[in-house]
Amino acid sequence: MTHIAWALLGMAGYSAVTLLVKLATRTGDFNAFAVLAVATGVVAVSALANAVLGGAFAGKTGADFLRPGALYAYAAGIALTIAVGRCSRASRSALRASSCRSTGCSSSAAACSASSCWASR
Repeated sequence: MTHIAWALLGMAGYSAVTLLVKLATRTGDFNAFAVLAVATGVVAVSALANAVLGGAFAGKTGADFLRPGALYAYAAGIALTIAVGRCSRASRSALRASSCRSTGCSSSAAACSASSCWASR
């Protein structure tokens, strides 16, 4: 596949995430953070498998994981965690506020989350 095809496939995957999270949370079995935890676990296992099978760790020792490159990789992981976690929280708040407005509850997400209309969803 070309780089453009991979990019388009990646964009399609990212586009599907929102719909799949909505479907996963709609049943009420999992909240957005539980879905985030499961999805992140799948990504972590997949990334680790790709790295190991692709030879990315070949010849690495424990000391290599304390070098500046590794420290930047840890920082990237922390930044990604913050970004995904906060986006998930913002999305959840927006969905809650939208749902409350459509059912006639208070337009305030905080007030709506405590209301019976949100609890019944």
